[in-house]
Amino acid sequence: MIVWRGVVVSYSDAAAAEITDLCWNGHDVREILERGREAKRKRKAGIIEVCLEKRGRVRKIVLAESIQRWSGEVVWLVIHAGEYARG
Repeated sequence: MIVWRGVVVSYSDAAAAEITDLCWNGHDVREILERGREAKRKRKAGIIEVCLEKRGRVRKIVLAESIQRWSGEVVWLVIHAGEYARG
């Protein structure tokens, strides 16, 4: 389980598929959240983009504030994961 800013991190189905396609795992996601910085790009309220530059590539995670239906617990929901060459 990953906790970021005191809140549990969960994954949307689409983001989980993206993370699998990128060959990332929970350690990669945790590293981006812990060592990355918030992007300057404007997003809707409650949505945060965290980026980490590593080996000339930028890895990013986009999170949304959400609530788990079954528990009512507030979570960060990963809604997108991506990687691109810096350039």
